[in-house]
Amino acid sequence: ISIENNAFYYCSALVSVKIPNSVTSIGDGAFFECSSLTSVVIPNTVISIGEYAFNGCAGLTSVEIASAVKEFSEGMFMGCKNLSTIAVAEGVEIIGKNAFKGCSALASITFPTSLKTIKDSAFDGTALSNFYIPADVNLIEKGVFTNCVNLTSIDVDATNDNYIDIDGVLYAVETNTLVLCPAGKTGEIEVKAGTAAIAEDAFIGCANVTVVSIPDSVQEIAPNAFNDCSDDLVIKGNCDSFGIEFANSNAIKIDAIHAANDVWEETIATTCLAEGSKQRVCSGCGFVYETVATPKLGHSYDDGVITTKATCDTDGVMTFTCTRTDCSESYTERIPA
Repeated sequence: ISIENNAFYYCSALVSVKIPNSVTSIGDGAFFECSSLTSVVIPNTVISIGEYAFNGCAGLTSVEIASAVKEFSEGMFMGCKNLSTIAVAEGVEIIGKNAFKGCSALASITFPTSLKTIKDSAFDGTALSNFYIPADVNLIEKGVFTNCVNLTSIDVDATNDNYIDIDGVLYAVETNTLVLCPAGKTGEIEVKAGTAAIAEDAFIGCANVTVVSIPDSVQEIAPNAFNDCSDDLVIKGNCDSFGIEFANSNAIKIDAIHAANDVWEETIATTCLAEGSKQRVCSGCGFVYETVATPKLGHSYDDGVITTKATCDTDGVMTFTCTRTDCSESYTERIPA
């Protein structure tokens, strides 16, 4: 026996429902917008629940689902804003797109080891503060935890071969990609050394993250990786790194770490009569650490050359010339007769 698609569609006065053991499936939108429905117990005879089956059941506070259901379908509990408790038995493998989107009272949920896939925006807008990812999960789509402003930590089972967490931040193992920083994180986030990429929406909504330190290994950052972050967010990294280049091109504040350089470069040549200048620059990007004036050199005259010989009756002339390059300054002295 099946509960057909839209069977109780918009039955806003429906307060409770008992699903008998004879039911094997619940159709799409079966209890759509049953806003007065407060709790549901789904027996283990039910093997499938359709898309948006309980969408908009605003009064629903608790759900118990037995082990036969393998997939929480798309939008299944979307908009159930008072749903705070859900018991999930072993056997569930897939959390569908938007399955719990808008369940703003849902502060915790635990999934069994059978879970393998979490689809796009599955927990968008929930009140989750942490989330545990079982060992066999091999696919987490984008936007799963968008608008989860209370989420501070994602914990991955240590035996999961596909994902890891470092300080509650989620990474994909095979691609060395930072997948998601929880929106409830605060302060400075240091991206794991060896990370190759930062994914789409990775830091979306991280309004209280102040600094993200990005290693040189990162060579790809999705254009919207830092959407809805603070205007005061600072990207920190080596001055010639891809992370700093990305920040500059996306009008994000930077804290560039410059290469040490004790070599001075002349910027204005010092002459005999005028001061010059020199500067110390970063060998990575040309950043100027320091500019100083160099004092004028003054003339350096030779030992003199007799330009007019003295005679018995007339004085001679000795001419002294500056030996420095590009200077022809000279003066003369009299040679007595």
